[in-house]
Amino acid sequence: MLRPNVRVLQRTRIGEPRLRQECAGNAGHVGRCQRCAKDKFAIGYGGIGYKTQDVKLLAVSGKTGEPAVAPTAETVAQKKYPISRALQIYIPRKPKAHSKEYLAFILSSEARAIVGSEKVGFVPLPDGLLSNELAKLK
Repeated sequence: MLRPNVRVLQRTRIGEPRLRQECAGNAGHVGRCQRCAKDKFAIGYGGIGYKTQDVKLLAVSGKTGEPAVAPTAETVAQKKYPISRALQIYIPRKPKAHSKEYLAFILSSEARAIVGSEKVGFVPLPDGLLSNELAKLK
């Protein structure tokens, strides 16, 4: 367990950081969730899709004095939950053939259903943003 004010990164050579030994096994969302599940006093941050029955998701407030908001698919999609972000996909040029096909699939109702399924557990792109993203493929 990390102690307050313990440096997480060590430097091996200038510009080449690596995780300290006690942090190495805790890299990534899955590792953080597993580690938090084992320590009842732990607090961690991870994607909503990595939640398990052993980890409690917390309602949080975006600003002092505002009510706390629970992390649900609805509050994340509506951008009401203050600790969330969208997955960004960048390509260096206008998409062609296979890339365009792949991006169209990502935005399809089939893919959005997979992303939002109970098994996967992430929040699909809200309908209100879909048409704007599809227009970028034309």
